[in-house]
Amino acid sequence: MEGFAKIELKNYHAIQTHKTRHCLLKDGNHLMNKQVQNLVRQLIVLWFSDWENADYPSILLSVMKDPDSANSRERPIINKLREILSNDEWDQLPRIAREEYRRFKQLTEVKPKLEEQIRKFQLQRAHDLALEYEDCFDHDDRDWYKKRRYEQIEKRKASIQDLLLSGETAEAKELYGVSLEVLLDEEGRQFTEWFTEALRKIVDNYITSYVIPLLEKYQFDQAREAFSRIQEYASIGEYERLEDTYRKQQIAEREAMAIRALLEQGDFSGAQQRFRESATLTGEHFTRLMAPHVKECFVKEFRFELDDYKALALSSVAQNTLVEARAGSGKTTLLACLVQLLVRKIDVSPDQILVMAFNKSAAKKILKEIREVHGVPEFTNARTFHSLAWHLVEPQRKLRVLTDEKDKEAWEKSRIQFLERVWGKTRRRRPWLWLLSFLMFRREIKKEMKPDSEEYFLYRRNQCEISLRGEVVKSKGEKYIADFLLEHDIHYSYERMYFWDGQLYRPDFTVFLGDRQKVIIEHWAINPDDPTSVVPAGWPKTTEQYRAEIRRKREYWKKEGIPLLETNADQVRRMSREQFESYLKNMLEKIGIVCRKLPREEIMERVSDSQTRKLVKLLSQFISRAKKAGLSPEDVRTLYREAEDPRTRAFGSIAWRVYQEYEVEMEREGITDYDTLLIDAAKRVKQNNGHIRVEDHTRGEFDLNRLQWILIDEFQDFSRLFDNLLAEIRVYNPDLKMYCVGDNWQAINEFAGSDLRYFERFEKLYPESSRQYLPINRRSREDIVKAGNRFMHWAEGRPAEAREDKPGGRIQIMYVDDVFIELRDEQLSNGDNEIDQYLTVRYDRDRNSVDVLASKYLKLVYRIIAQNPERSYSILARTNWISSLELQSFESKLHYCLSKQYPEKRRSDWHVTVSTVHSYKGGESDVAIVLRVINRQFPLIHPDSALFQPIGQSVADTIDEERRLFYVAISRPRDELILVTEKGYESCFIDDLLGDKWRNRYLESKERG
Repeated sequence: MEGFAKIELKNYHAIQTHKTRHCLLKDGNHLMNKQVQNLVRQLIVLWFSDWENADYPSILLSVMKDPDSANSRERPIINKLREILSNDEWDQLPRIAREEYRRFKQLTEVKPKLEEQIRKFQLQRAHDLALEYEDCFDHDDRDWYKKRRYEQIEKRKASIQDLLLSGETAEAKELYGVSLEVLLDEEGRQFTEWFTEALRKIVDNYITSYVIPLLEKYQFDQAREAFSRIQEYASIGEYERLEDTYRKQQIAEREAMAIRALLEQGDFSGAQQRFRESATLTGEHFTRLMAPHVKECFVKEFRFELDDYKALALSSVAQNTLVEARAGSGKTTLLACLVQLLVRKIDVSPDQILVMAFNKSAAKKILKEIREVHGVPEFTNARTFHSLAWHLVEPQRKLRVLTDEKDKEAWEKSRIQFLERVWGKTRRRRPWLWLLSFLMFRREIKKEMKPDSEEYFLYRRNQCEISLRGEVVKSKGEKYIADFLLEHDIHYSYERMYFWDGQLYRPDFTVFLGDRQKVIIEHWAINPDDPTSVVPAGWPKTTEQYRAEIRRKREYWKKEGIPLLETNADQVRRMSREQFESYLKNMLEKIGIVCRKLPREEIMERVSDSQTRKLVKLLSQFISRAKKAGLSPEDVRTLYREAEDPRTRAFGSIAWRVYQEYEVEMEREGITDYDTLLIDAAKRVKQNNGHIRVEDHTRGEFDLNRLQWILIDEFQDFSRLFDNLLAEIRVYNPDLKMYCVGDNWQAINEFAGSDLRYFERFEKLYPESSRQYLPINRRSREDIVKAGNRFMHWAEGRPAEAREDKPGGRIQIMYVDDVFIELRDEQLSNGDNEIDQYLTVRYDRDRNSVDVLASKYLKLVYRIIAQNPERSYSILARTNWISSLELQSFESKLHYCLSKQYPEKRRSDWHVTVSTVHSYKGGESDVAIVLRVINRQFPLIHPDSALFQPIGQSVADTIDEERRLFYVAISRPRDELILVTEKGYESCFIDDLLGDKWRNRYLESKERG
């Protein structure tokens, strides 16, 4: 009970202002060192009776002259003194001993007196006496004196403590005052601190034991009377605040009883109204009151079982509620339940509720569940943000959007086509921009990360560059090589696949010379000829392992009779780009390859199409991000002008001009995009003071200012534009409640402009808010849930919980390298043989020209599904490609293989989905098979992501999003998770998910077969 001990004690400094205070006895300077002093004292004790005799000098001198005349006790002492004393000191020994005897005798007389004074607590008199005989005290004597004072003060404390405990507070205070008068300054300060704390504890204990129990019974008069007994030592103000708290609690309990009675009658609307009128009940208190009744209502009236978390979440009455819901916890179901509760039990009209989703399929799914599962068929108002914005803007301006939102791919394609036209116009007006874009793509990416950070090591393992031809390559050196080969018209293939001892091997570059001749170029991570060169930190192999691998590859190509050219990362660090290219040129020319650089115009023409597609895609992402961040072309120009990286500055010079031209062209053609639509919608709300009636023949009509609730799905994808629109609506409809559901662990749309800060800072951004939780994963088994928590240990928020009735679960790592694919020299037939089923490209009589990797993935997935065809499967990939095979083709071939094995099953009978992880978010299956769980796929840190750094995306943000994307993938299965990887390329995420020890055991078992 901090604050009750307001103690009025005498100022112990004032008590002793007439006295001169000294510290405890200081060490003096004596004639003898400690050892001599001790030895002389031993003699004094032995000869004490003789010191009084008149023949004392002769006794001592006799022993000093003839140590052998000393007895057995005296002799060692005399010998030791002779050993340590000089001749002069030895001659002075009688005088020294006589002086020491004087001190010894004085101490013998004064110590009993000091002992008596200290025992009687006459500490001031004891101190004065000790000062008088200070020269007689050595270090041990001083320690004895200090210890005795301390022991006596502790005894006095114990006496005062006993008085306090027995309730004799006045007597304790009096004894404290008397004691304080005889203490030294530092002793007094410490004594006062102790007494103050002891008295505070006694007061607190009294209040806890006697006053609070009366307050808890709301016996306020009796409590005040009890407090009056200690009022001298405690603060009346603190007591009054405490009493006020209990009086409010009493009122709250009465109000809670009234609300509970309404809830028991099923009058949820009346209960909420009573809460709004309450001045004492908190929203959290009301939520706990309402939750069990909501749970009971759903069981009895709606025939639907809720867990405790959902009941609490549905009972929130905060103005702004965020439900942090983990994967598989039932976010859609929660929103549908809330609509049912509002309409059926709280008397909210369906047209006063607006459910918002971020895509049309999600809106349809929520609407279907509300109407068909939760029995509110009259509800129609579930839509996307863009749908709302369109119906706010379109009736006024009669605009057309680039394409209908029904087809996201068509929308992206339409926007890309529009931007291609804009880029073409911009380029024609400023031809130098095309050269600038070429130089931007030719320049390597600058890495700006702290070398000791965890993100740095992850980035180093997954960093890549983009060649002029558009290939994603692993390093700056590989980019130099790829660009050089293209610029010199040398035909090459990057990471072409070869068979080596039954395994796939992908050398960095294969250069084709015609007549089926080739040259291999390998760019090593170390200088193999320098014994001090080591692999980078965070590398998946040790330096020794990597050197052994280099030796094996050299032997392999020597045996094959194919030239192997070598470069290494040390050369890239030491040389300029021009020097490195000169070195490469000399190597190529030594084996007869002509290196004649093409004119720049021809090089630009060759890469024109691929670079235009790439640049326009970047510009599309850039414009969307800039608009969502509320940045104008001029804002962008300023931000990019300050960028340190030349490549980023070059992109900014292009981007802000295209952005400016894009806005002009949209206005001229009378079209809009979805970002502009949201901006214009917020403006129209403001222009009409919120008085807008939304008319939609498919979803019904509603008045913006009559809305009572807005429910937002996938709130982790919220952005500034969405927030601006809602903020404008709430200016004119301030009582509008916002209820948001999302999972920050599944925030994977930052590339589209979503901003996770709205989720993480919800309470700061939206006052009168409440955060609820749905941690129970109702989808996955326990081991899968725990693995997901382990992988996401770095992220904010509560971990997921598995259902008690879903133990176990299986997680497997499979290596696609172990899948056998038969290669035949003959032309492929149309028969039902294995090659027809599993090979994905034709075999052209060059064994190393077939994309066997995609075939291996296809065969492995087919075998897994064929073993248990009744289960549901999701086959997930990071991108739309499995090696050189497009995901759509992979799916078609997979179903073809399954149809051959099970001809009686139609395609619609199979519960098999092939998808990117992004597209499958929200999906679930019995088994999830994640393909290509390798570095540079999981994570895929796109080199161009650094170009968006000036408008708010850091490399660390990109890495975090890649982690969250992998979490989405591993949280899809109900029963089994299969991660398919490649030897030597295993994703670092596997270690994060399962741990090094688990992985080492797995690899050891693989080696044992």
